[in-house]
Amino acid sequence: MEQNMAWMNQVQEIALLYPEEIRFLSNLPVEVQDKDGLIVDIGTFKGGSSITLAMGLKQNGIKEKVYTVDSYEYFTFGDEDQEDEDGDWGRDGKMRTAFLENVKKFHLEDDIVSVFSDSTSYLNQTDASIKLMFYDGSNMADKVSEDLFLAASKIVYGGYICLHDFHDVEIYGGNVKKAVDKFLKERHEFEFVKKIGETGVIRKKEGWHE
Repeated sequence: MEQNMAWMNQVQEIALLYPEEIRFLSNLPVEVQDKDGLIVDIGTFKGGSSITLAMGLKQNGIKEKVYTVDSYEYFTFGDEDQEDEDGDWGRDGKMRTAFLENVKKFHLEDDIVSVFSDSTSYLNQTDASIKLMFYDGSNMADKVSEDLFLAASKIVYGGYICLHDFHDVEIYGGNVKKAVDKFLKERHEFEFVKKIGETGVIRKKEGWHE
């Protein structure tokens, strides 16, 4: 089905994603539609990635939900003394309010489930299988590594983990890539697929056996 590019342009206004990342993420649910498991978005912010995944589902006639996980704790996006719309997204519920408004704008109230939780707590507590996970929850190597190892047994064979801010050194000291490199060295059932924009893509090998 040919996708409506207008919604992708609208998503780019709220997402920290390049156009090629939006196109890729919107098509990825099709590749895993025959697998059992959840589609999980770690790190909600203003909803760009969860909306992209949900719109991809809807555009392809796939009746599934996206589960987006965020604790909405206080943090700043820019100068902490700044009072405009780019500053203090964690203060007074501004970030969550923006997310809810964006979900409503795209008419996805029934397609996105907001989970109020820290990423590590969620991955530690959920018993659900996951077939596709977009991760933009932390940029600290230890935290990303902990979340990856927690997620490893939950990802179905043939399932994907996509991690944002995947760089060698220029972004956050390359922490996300460092965590992924460590993970792939220890968990041989996963393989690196590719990097698109600022997103690194890894996959649990289909039919893997020790």
